[in-house]
Amino acid sequence: LVGSEMCIRDRYKNGNQAISSGSTQAVTGWAVSNGLNSMFSSANNRIIAPVGGTYIVGGMIQFSQAGGVHISILKNNAAVGNDSYLDFGANGSAGAATYSMVIPMSTNDWVSVSVYNTVSSNVNGNRSKLWLVKVS
Repeated sequence: LVGSEMCIRDRYKNGNQAISSGSTQAVTGWAVSNGLNSMFSSANNRIIAPVGGTYIVGGMIQFSQAGGVHISILKNNAAVGNDSYLDFGANGSAGAATYSMVIPMSTNDWVSVSVYNTVSSNVNGNRSKLWLVKVS
C-alpha cells in the first residue's frame, strides 16, 4: 500500500509507570512518535483507526524487573478472539514482552495495551511502544 492508503500510528511510553505485582494494569502515558496526533487519545491511552480495514497492531513493553510478564492488546477494551494475552516466563533483573496481531477494525475502533507482572516493577519509558499499521 502506498500514499493515502498507508496509515501508521506509533507511540512510545513517556516516562516510567509503576506496575503492582499480580494485577492487570492499562499502560498509560504514551507520546506520539510517528503518525497523526488526531488518531491518538492521550486522555484514554489508545490509538484510533481513522478508517475501516485490516491493521497490524503491536506492542512492546520493557519491564524494569521481570517475573512472569504478560502483554495484552485490546480492541475497544476487549480481547481479540478468545485471548489477547501473550505470556513470557522470564525471571531476572529486566525483561521485555512483545506482541503483534492482525486485527480487522472499523472506523473509530481503537487499540490499547495492558500488562501483568508477577513481581512489582516499572514499565520503562522510551523503550515501550504501541503501533498500528493499516495493511488493507
